[in-house]
Amino acid sequence: MESLDPAARAFVAKLAKVDGSDAESVIYNLVRAGSRIEGGTFLALALHAGLALPALDLRPFVALEKVSANGVNWKMKFATVELGTHPRLTHLHLGSHGLRTLDLRGCPALVDLDVSFNALEELTVAREAPLEILDADDNRLPAFDARSFPALARLSLSRNALTSLDVSGLAQLRALWVVGNPIRTLTLPPKGAPLATLAVSSCPLGALSGFDVHAYPTLKTLFCDELGLIRLDLGGCASLGHFSCADNSLETLELGACPLLERVDVARNPLRVLDVRGLPRLKKLDVDAGVEVLCTERQKRAIPELRKRFGIKSNRKLADMDLWELDLVASSHNWDDGAKKLLVIARHARCDLGTALKIYWLGEPEELCAYAKPADASKHEQPFVELLRTIEARVAEGGYATREVRFEGSESDETRIPAAMKKPIRGT
Repeated sequence: MESLDPAARAFVAKLAKVDGSDAESVIYNLVRAGSRIEGGTFLALALHAGLALPALDLRPFVALEKVSANGVNWKMKFATVELGTHPRLTHLHLGSHGLRTLDLRGCPALVDLDVSFNALEELTVAREAPLEILDADDNRLPAFDARSFPALARLSLSRNALTSLDVSGLAQLRALWVVGNPIRTLTLPPKGAPLATLAVSSCPLGALSGFDVHAYPTLKTLFCDELGLIRLDLGGCASLGHFSCADNSLETLELGACPLLERVDVARNPLRVLDVRGLPRLKKLDVDAGVEVLCTERQKRAIPELRKRFGIKSNRKLADMDLWELDLVASSHNWDDGAKKLLVIARHARCDLGTALKIYWLGEPEELCAYAKPADASKHEQPFVELLRTIEARVAEGGYATREVRFEGSESDETRIPAAMKKPIRGT
């Protein structure tokens, strides 16, 4: 405790008194990455479960650069937080408390702010702060002036009380979440912004008048459910991989310009026909039973929802599965459950080469290539080494009869991995 400055010692002693534990224990749990609070620059509140304090007073610690005190992590709650002046504070995480107001005008260097899951009705951030990340989901904020923070790259304001939002000045914005707000006016980022994620679901009817997403060719994820949309142009969204547009009023929808789509949800729209033949990577599709779906033979067998729709039998036992079912099981496997099931798939007579190679590279072959056989590895690693060597041997023998499952290939420069394991598979 001698290494702490006087203000820090007083703070620690107060916590120890409230918590009923010894001061040294609290110090151990309080400070990481440096034994001094006003020198280590990083305060991490990792207090004992159930500890509740009326206020967190950080005013004495003017040299702090990072504060991590999310209530959900450590089961502690603060009703108020006193910050004062912190000219060096760049990261502040105060999620999951009971905060109603928060004044951060004394933190002009703030870059990363997490105040999610509070009850904030007022949030004041220094206008000169170079804020890049703001997570303020699940509060009661009636407004937020995003134009004051042009460096914002990630803005999350879902489930607040916003009635309007203008992010037209955020030329660096990569992700925007505003789900579940009573928004009636939303102005999107400027054309050419590197927007990759846009989530605007569950806003009032007419909230997105002039909604135009084709200006963002970098868009990969789009959630626009329950907006009352009657039309949507995805013509410029060639990078889109996850698209959800359920509970709207779309009668037609063109997806052909989005060949990278893997997940599509268009349920509860008055669609008559949906053409997914131009989506070779599609893995999951949610669409109403009455909609005519135009798809390829591969999609009928590879996508569970389409197998069911077209009456193609699904098998529960690995021994009976076709190559598409085996690929689905392998793709959804939890590696924490070990390698036993994957080894069965890799040895299966109907396992596709693409599936085998996907399994192989998920098995971190670069980490395990030093082991020629399982016995060379640690007990924990042996099953995974066996899996990788089994796949290598079967590929070398030409033992995988089909090449219908797509595999992107690998650019690994590890010379101990056979070249055949790195080649892409186009699939069907």
